[in-house]
Amino acid sequence: MRTTFGGYVRTVLAKYGVAISLWKDGRCLGEGLAVVRPVLDREWQWVPTERGVSRQEKGLCLAEAALPFDTEGPLVLQWKARRYDVVNARKLRAGEESICWQAALRRREEDAA
Repeated sequence: MRTTFGGYVRTVLAKYGVAISLWKDGRCLGEGLAVVRPVLDREWQWVPTERGVSRQEKGLCLAEAALPFDTEGPLVLQWKARRYDVVNARKLRAGEESICWQAALRRREEDAA
């Protein structure tokens, strides 16, 4: 039996992934597994605002290929009680096979206190 790249990613998601849901305009578009990790070493997490300095938590995620990250408009990824705006997402492919989604996330301001 030949294992594909997608098969390897599904194995990793089954072992290390967490349950997430994808939302748009208050409506759940889908649920699945993703590996979500904060980006701590690439950019400052504190940014200047009108009120001083604010924490801006950023993250990356690898998610199941079947999730609808290609939906038009602003999307929100929810992981337990945490909510993240999807800054951008792209589907990773190997030839014609869809392997997974890679997404950049920003923690929603109301959740990032």
